[in-house]
Parts: sequence; C-alpha cells; structure tokens
Amino acid sequence: MGRGKGSFCKTIFAIVFAAAIVAVIVAVCAVYMPRIDDDHHESKVKVHNTAAFDNGGGSHKPTKDQYGGVEGKDEFKLYTGQASAFPKKEDWIAFDDMWESNQKLVVSACSDHGWGDNNSDEENERIKKEIQSVARASLVDHRFILAIILQEVSTSKIRSAIPVNQIAMQSKGCLRVKSTTSAKYDISTPGLMQSHNGSDYDPEHSKSSIRQMIQDGTQGTPHGDGLVQTLNKFGNAYAAARGYNSGALAKSGDLSDALGATTCYASDVTNRLTGWVKAPTKCSDDLTSSNTETAGSGEEASAAPVSTPEQSTTAQQAGSGLQSTDDGSYQPDSNGWRSRRRRTSRKL
Repeated sequence: MGRGKGSFCKTIFAIVFAAAIVAVIVAVCAVYMPRIDDDHHESKVKVHNTAAFDNGGGSHKPTKDQYGGVEGKDEFKLYTGQASAFPKKEDWIAFDDMWESNQKLVVSACSDHGWGDNNSDEENERIKKEIQSVARASLVDHRFILAIILQEVSTSKIRSAIPVNQIAMQSKGCLRVKSTTSAKYDISTPGLMQSHNGSDYDPEHSKSSIRQMIQDGTQGTPHGDGLVQTLNKFGNAYAAARGYNSGALAKSGDLSDALGATTCYASDVTNRLTGWVKAPTKCSDDLTSSNTETAGSGEEASAAPVSTPEQSTTAQQAGSGLQSTDDGSYQPDSNGWRSRRRRTSRKL
C-alpha cells in the first residue's frame, strides 16, 4: 500500500509540475510573441455635431454616399473665404469614382518619392476596406476620409512649428511614407493621414496597422485631433479640413488663412471631393484672402507652434481659431492652440 501511495503522489507531482511548465510557457509567449495582425486599439469617438451632418462631413450612413454622388470633373476651382462660399455637399462625387480616378497616382506613389516598393493591389484594397470600416465606426463620410488621404500627398517645408530646413513627408497613399519628427516640439506626423503622434505602417501586421493609421487620422490620437474632433468643433467638412491641417481656424473664418500651415489645404480638399485629380491648380501657398476676388475679411496671422502651453496667449491674440456651436455658428476657441499641428502639403 505504501508503495502504491508513493507512486500516486509522484504521478500527481509530475502532473502539477508539467502544468506549471505549460503555464510558464504560455505566459512567456503572451509577453514576447508578436501581437496578432487583427490586434489594434479600437476607438469609439464619433461625430455628434448636428451641423456636421447637415453641412457635410458627418453622415449617419457614411459608406452609402448619402448625399451627392454626382459625376465630377477633373478641374480646379479656387475657393477662399468662409465655408458658406464653398460647394454644397450635394456637389460631392461618389466614393468609388474618387477612388478609381486617383488609382493611377496612388499605385506609383512610393517609388515616385523614393520610399520603397509601391503598395500592392492587396494593400490598396485593404486601405479601401479600412476607410469604410473607420467611416462606419466614426460616422465620418468615407469620401472625406479619402480626400484627406489624397491631400497628404508630397513633400514640403514646414514654415512654422518645424524649422524650414526640415522636410515633412506626406503619404500620397503610400503606406511606406516616412514620418516627420520635430525634435524641438516632440511631434511626429506618421502614416497615411500624417496624424499627430500616431502610428505608421508595419508590414508584419499590415491589416491592423493600416486600420490604425486611418483610425488615428479620422478619430484622433491622445496627442491631437482627427477629423471627428474637427467636425465636432467646426460643423462642416471644409472648416474641419482647415482645422485638421492648421489646428484652428482664423477669427475671420477665412479658410485660406492657414495660420502658418498650408494655405490651399481646404480648397484642395474641396476640389478632391468634387472630382479634381490632375488638372492644373489655381492656388499657391502665398495666397492670402486680400489678393483674391473671393476674399474674406481675414488677415494673415502668425501663431504659436503646436502644443506649447507657454505660447497660448500669442496664439489666441493671433487668431487661435473658431469653435462651432451645435447650430454651426462660430465663436472664438480659446483652446485652439492645444491641438495645433501646423503641417504643409503640396498638390498632386
């Protein structure tokens, strides 16, 4: 009996010891093995400003072209002044038309800029799919997301928050676009939408990193606003685009007043939404509202760099921005400097 009892105890000990080894192996794997491709941080941030749904940019059916869907033309019209001077949302083209008409430019974006291999067909289809997925999650019209991705297109010098000898990379739809980092202000703008301290592309986790880049630009990061936040602040796509690029709107509401960022950004995004692809632009980065026939009353302003609290007073005095109320009207935004990112981009 004693011998049988001893054998039983040894068996139990062996089982417990083996289970402990398995538990250790599982724990080590959980810590050190790469995360699966589907793993990413979901965001629940959504558009809630009624004006954004009424004026364009927000949509309760964001993948259905709920408004617009007209046949666009590859032409460029210069838009300046307040958002009321810009096209109605019913003038936007269909998402599929915007996607297809820009594919010839997107497929060679990486090699055109020396960023490595061009996107594969599978990667481009993933971008398209994740635009739709993030649109549904955020209630941002999928056309607005695509227009911003297309607008982040080339290389240009930052004139304000980053020294002029530092180059900012814009994606042009290239997944392998390099990130720009401002060491002075500890700001990076990576990925397809050049988000504020967001994520860039990881070929080892292609699916999840593409989703994360689009989510960062659309729903924002802990460090800066995305399209959801600017739509909720300003109540329409055109002002939201201006805010996404500049971090704020000028007190005049003039969307060509870039506060040191890309003067033509809002006009360019508008044209992309209405069909522009390669037609010659009529806009230049030295444009000010005072030298155009469609001028608003704003004046060119200078303001503080991104996320520098000690400069907030300067930013407010120079035109820190406007914030929309639920009815779409504008009022001074005293916190505009907090999300200011100051980026420039050039057209396709």
